[in-house]
Amino acid sequence: MSNLRLINETTIANGTSSAIVNNLFSADFDIYQIQINRTLASATGGISLKLVNSSGGVIPALFDYAHLSLAPHTTFYEGRLQNSSALLYLDWSAGTTNKQSSMNYYIFNPYSNSSYTFFLGQTAGLYDPAGASVNIFKQIAVAKNTSSATGVQLYPSQGGTFGLEIKTYGLRVDS
Repeated sequence: MSNLRLINETTIANGTSSAIVNNLFSADFDIYQIQINRTLASATGGISLKLVNSSGGVIPALFDYAHLSLAPHTTFYEGRLQNSSALLYLDWSAGTTNKQSSMNYYIFNPYSNSSYTFFLGQTAGLYDPAGASVNIFKQIAVAKNTSSATGVQLYPSQGGTFGLEIKTYGLRVDS
């Protein structure tokens, strides 16, 4: 049996300003992999994430995170933020280029109500609409709340609209 089980595939239509994808996390797994392909955005910026509970309500978690930007067209950059209301900038892309970024995140313990939720991710995306440069991110984060999360809310970090394709996998860890 495979250690990676596909749980959910969701397409969010282009022109969406915010979307909740629920029923992703359960007691079945402690580790999840989320693959997100941004299909279109109307504004420069990244996609942000908040955790949601089983009724679709946003969990008021404070996020601490750090990222390393490995853009080949400029100097590498380290960034960090504490006590943010969301996990900001899962990616960073510009313009309205189709198929402009791909994000791969591992999420640890989102369903647990006795531990924080941790994130480990990496992203590659076009920085300019002509495709002349790319941004590459590596990111770590923690959501400092022990509420049980069953899904995510996604939205553009700087306003505007987007479209996404999302695949969620549960990762079985056999001992």
